[in-house]
Amino acid sequence: EARTYILLKNAYFQTGDTTKAVEALKEGFNKYPGNENMIASLINHYLLNTDHPEDALDFIQTAKKQHPENAQYYSAEAQIYDKLDQNEKAKESYKAAIEREPDLFMALYNLGVLYFNEGVDIVSKANQTKDDAEYKKLRDQANEKFMQAIPYMERALEVKPDETNVLTTLKTLYYRLRTVDPKYVDKYKEVNAKLKELNEGSGQSNEKN
Repeated sequence: EARTYILLKNAYFQTGDTTKAVEALKEGFNKYPGNENMIASLINHYLLNTDHPEDALDFIQTAKKQHPENAQYYSAEAQIYDKLDQNEKAKESYKAAIEREPDLFMALYNLGVLYFNEGVDIVSKANQTKDDAEYKKLRDQANEKFMQAIPYMERALEVKPDETNVLTTLKTLYYRLRTVDPKYVDKYKEVNAKLKELNEGSGQSNEKN
């Protein structure tokens, strides 16, 4: 059934025939629109292998109707909106994914990164202005974005306590906000110590190898 089309897609990809591979996926999807593996294969193809990830949105809408509680579809939808620089839609979809699966690491981390990057963009604008009042206004807006990023990053760290990307981002966030709230000074020290511990452990592991 659906698995046959996925195997056919894989075979075409192995021979380098991308066109027939995608045709096999679409044919399989049309015959078995409720099959989660088929849907996932289509979404992953458009996310990873094309310059037009938006082409996957119709398939995702169908998938969400078939499996409305599957958090992965909302997360995939968010990734597409993220790639298309549609931040508000991406946030909405990531939050929908987290509502359905609170421990979904990719959605937590990516949503935190979205807010973090928005803050960084505002900081860049602030650094370009020579007006003190405007600078302070933009600085406060950036700090607000950083504050919004923290809960998602902290939750992502709970899910994956040794994830260095999360620790590094939190280290930057806590450092930036250390003058806003003293609690971030201690939090900065905690994640910094954790990063050093992981780096030292990694170095010892490499020496043994």
